Amino acid sequence: EGADIYSKWLNTTDIIKMPPYADNPKYPDWLKDNPIVITYPVRGEIDNGNMDTHCFYPYTNGLQYVKKYNEMLDAKALVLLMHWEGSAPWAPPYVWPPFGDLENFKKFDEELHKQGNKLGLYCSGTSWTQTSGIIESYDMRETFEKQGLKEYMELYPDQSLRYSRVLGLPHRLGYDMCPSCDWVKKTLIDEANKMADNITLDYLQFFDQNLGGGTCQCYSKKHNHQPVPGKWMAETMRELMQTINGEFEQNHKDRQILLGCEGVAAEPFINELLFNDMRFEIVFNLGMPVHAYNYVFGKYLLNFMGNQNASCFFFKNSDYPNFMYYRYAYSFVQGDVITLILKDEGKIAWQWTVPWCDEPNQEEICSFIKDIMGWKKGALDKVFKYGTMVKPNDVICSTFDIKVYKEVVQPFNEIVTNKYILDGNEYQIFVNVTEKTNNFIVYANTLTFVDKEGKEIKTLTADNGKITVTVKPREILVAKIV
Repeated sequence: EGADIYSKWLNTTDIIKMPPYADNPKYPDWLKDNPIVITYPVRGEIDNGNMDTHCFYPYTNGLQYVKKYNEMLDAKALVLLMHWEGSAPWAPPYVWPPFGDLENFKKFDEELHKQGNKLGLYCSGTSWTQTSGIIESYDMRETFEKQGLKEYMELYPDQSLRYSRVLGLPHRLGYDMCPSCDWVKKTLIDEANKMADNITLDYLQFFDQNLGGGTCQCYSKKHNHQPVPGKWMAETMRELMQTINGEFEQNHKDRQILLGCEGVAAEPFINELLFNDMRFEIVFNLGMPVHAYNYVFGKYLLNFMGNQNASCFFFKNSDYPNFMYYRYAYSFVQGDVITLILKDEGKIAWQWTVPWCDEPNQEEICSFIKDIMGWKKGALDKVFKYGTMVKPNDVICSTFDIKVYKEVVQPFNEIVTNKYILDGNEYQIFVNVTEKTNNFIVYANTLTFVDKEGKEIKTLTADNGKITVTVKPREILVAKIV
């Protein structure tokens, strides 16, 4: 109900300046064709500690694993590389050239595109890195002093330097750059252009750490803004994004390069950040996530389910294997592009930042994702692209418990559901995320189930306004609902 109020207001404004994503020419055709995102680190297993190379280096070693999932899921991939930065992982602003063998990197880029796949690069936001907590040889303190870069950093009200409010140790030690400063703008634009100019870049998650695309507060009395937080923050960041997108469009007419952030684009940036890392698990320190963002913006913006790293901050994934299926089901029913996080031997990992010695059942998770992709490419293709998400009919189902943040026991629904309207038909999706056969109740008059081709296969009618449905282990059901 709250999202409805917001959505109705939004439609009276000019905030959204673009058509639905399925009709938006700024979205490339490959992204509208139900791809997957594949993410893996070029070096190291997790975000700190040992950064030795492994099965994904040299870069061309990763091609075999990408091809494996191309064939298994009948889907092309956007390969989003992590820990590829030549300076040090998580060490902005200077990231280019890539780590290690540049020629092999270019060969990887070439062969990846020959396979019909796309290339994305991760960057770590608009911060300045003094020293890396991962690569000891990275040290920019002397450069910082010699170039007098303090004057371009975000400051406290007393005009002192403030350590970066994102990441920090053990990843890096540094400061947040103020995007109102000309030097900062030029530096960031130059770095973005280096990546676009030197490889066939298709996606740049340039604003990771800038949650939603925003910047931190700055109280400097010498910058091009009022010495307090305010509207200038959104305006300056939007101007930066518009400039980068403009240069991409002007200089690379052979392709459409998408720009993105961590989380999803905040309202001031939705017209500039068209593809983003929708990691909903980050809200577990506040409560349970809901589909509100996609409910409001899902018709206009397409996002991917992201590196999914937040849940490991709250509980051990292998203690609750159903949660991985819950996570995939949650992203699936809200229309996100499915993301695979790979570990050694190209296997699927629990999520980002989980040590590789721990892994889910590969056959089961691959089968589940294959089923999801079959629905996305089949009966739900037009539903997700052209349908409107609406409030689903109430479902009563069993729950499974997870002990999350600060020892709080949180129940999770064993049936994940969502509903869309398309051409006057209402389609409700039901996903059993457990390894057992499940019974659940739907408040509806009739449910007419369809197969992956959209053919009607079975109809259930209500008893006192309720329908009991039986679903197999980790099965997906889609029904036209009345």
